[in-house]
Amino acid sequence: MTKKTAVDLLVYGPCSNAGDVLIHQTFNALFKDSLDTQYRHIRADKLGCPTDKVVIGPGGLLSGAYRAETAPDELVIRHLNAKTLDAWQKAGKKIFCFGTGTNTPFDAHKNAKPFSSVSEQNIARMAHLATRLYLRGSRDILRLSSFCASEDTDKFVFQPCPSVFLDRLFGIKPETSDRIAINFPLNTALTKENVANHPLKRFKQYANAQGLKVYFLDNHPMDINPYVLELCDGTTHDEKALKIVATEGFGASSEHNKKFQDVWMGYESLPARFNGYRFAFGARLHSFLPFMAFNTPTVFLSPNEIRRPMGIEYFQHAAFGAAVPWSNAQGQQTVDGMIDRLNYFMAHEDRLRAHIQEQRERLWAITQVNKADMLERLS
Repeated sequence: MTKKTAVDLLVYGPCSNAGDVLIHQTFNALFKDSLDTQYRHIRADKLGCPTDKVVIGPGGLLSGAYRAETAPDELVIRHLNAKTLDAWQKAGKKIFCFGTGTNTPFDAHKNAKPFSSVSEQNIARMAHLATRLYLRGSRDILRLSSFCASEDTDKFVFQPCPSVFLDRLFGIKPETSDRIAINFPLNTALTKENVANHPLKRFKQYANAQGLKVYFLDNHPMDINPYVLELCDGTTHDEKALKIVATEGFGASSEHNKKFQDVWMGYESLPARFNGYRFAFGARLHSFLPFMAFNTPTVFLSPNEIRRPMGIEYFQHAAFGAAVPWSNAQGQQTVDGMIDRLNYFMAHEDRLRAHIQEQRERLWAITQVNKADMLERLS
């Protein structure tokens, strides 16, 4: 047996976001025969990183602070600062990114995790110290390289998020049923007063008329509340999880986040949760990519200008990008686009599934090249 290389892996890992739990598991599955990953939580860990190799893992980890008004220089990787970079440089650590990205757009308002000049400098320096940065999209590369030295731009390489390979990495055979999965951040937007006339109810009624059931697959406490259940025919949650959702003030406390971390970690197979759907519609990146991993025609409805093009970039077809991205203000227009896209998916389902599989083979070939390149550079 080949000896595994020890690396410090910086990811969210176990948390209240199913997407972050999933990509931690997926990275480890991709490198299970090659890397001995030492988990470092990007917000809690001080990033001492005792091995001599650091990998910043998948996810929008190179983003500005969540709390821009109180921590303008902080990054999502909370302790990736000048002090940490000094220590890494002094120790001569090899630094990589793999499937990493940013959620900070060019025109970043205070709620879009803006970069400060200091955080830009820290990312630029991190890129200078890094050996390679395999990033999840061309917009991520454009955004992050925009304030890096010209000599470092050749280090940026496209690497799709490995969550598009769930079937292959976890040995799950793609299945279908007459169910549609949807995911939107509805915890605070959906209320007792507006649920009866919410635009998504119209989508459910239309789908039901086509013989399809609509299931809500939340990925985060900010996605769901008890009223969401009135907009769908089911969820993947058991009664225990639904009781948590029904708790007063659900979604607004760290206690609820911890409980949902336990929900995700309690799944026998979190990747399998995304299998078995005819179609899907999601505003989160991981209410899009995991469904495509099972060749499920899916529309990506993110309004984020960095993330939004990824559906078309990955799968080379305009049908996987939304005509109108999700927002509470334009819900009716978004649902109009969803219904139009559902009709297109039903008319061309077999061809689209074959196309997704073909594109995933292309993305897998890119991943194999990048994986081999990173492992060679690590050693």
